[in-house]
Amino acid sequence: MSGDISSTAGSTVLKVAALQGNALNAASPATGTYLKFDGSSWSGAGITLTDLKSHVSGPLFPAPGCTPSQTLTWVSVSDQFACSAIAISDSAIAYRNEPANTVFAAPVGAAGAPAFRTLNRG
Repeated sequence: MSGDISSTAGSTVLKVAALQGNALNAASPATGTYLKFDGSSWSGAGITLTDLKSHVSGPLFPAPGCTPSQTLTWVSVSDQFACSAIAISDSAIAYRNEPANTVFAAPVGAAGAPAFRTLNRG
């Protein structure tokens, strides 16, 4: 017997030694791993984010990654995630009118929710 399957003479036990001519790692795979090809041989490996690929092209996630002011957004046309800004422009904030000489601040002398407070001349 030759090729991807081998057997010892006189034995009924078959051993898969390769897949399509590429060697299989002799080490037993760990639980939860899958068979991964590294370009020359097959071995057991865990799935990482870099293993996930777009069916359209390339990696699924942007490299090197999003900044703190961005979030991941799915783009169905490219079948990939993209970084999108999450900053809010000043025009998107609704302000309410407050009396003159007030400031938005935390409570004096203790932790608590901030509120508009009157500025005192001291």
